[in-house]
Amino acid sequence: MKKLLLTVATLLAVTSTAQADTEECTFISESAELIMQLRQSNAPISGVLEAVKEVELLVELVIKAYETPRYNSEEYKADAVTDFSNLAMVTCLQSLKEVTTG
Repeated sequence: MKKLLLTVATLLAVTSTAQADTEECTFISESAELIMQLRQSNAPISGVLEAVKEVELLVELVIKAYETPRYNSEEYKADAVTDFSNLAMVTCLQSLKEVTTG
């Protein structure tokens, strides 16, 4: 998680406005949601990694998602997707705060 946090902080350090920063966090959260949906639908990690291989942050999200159990219940799958997306957003926002406050 520390490496993910550092990657997010580095990525976000280059943006200049609060709106742009929030948009970056929204992108990260939405990407995390999609990646976890793929994880919960049993998509092979090799295919997901191939699709995101050019973006290190997305590779990190894929690895974190595939460290999470895959559930059988639709309710648990939906919860896993929401939780992972929310975690990505919170981590990103915390990184923004750390970058802006020093």
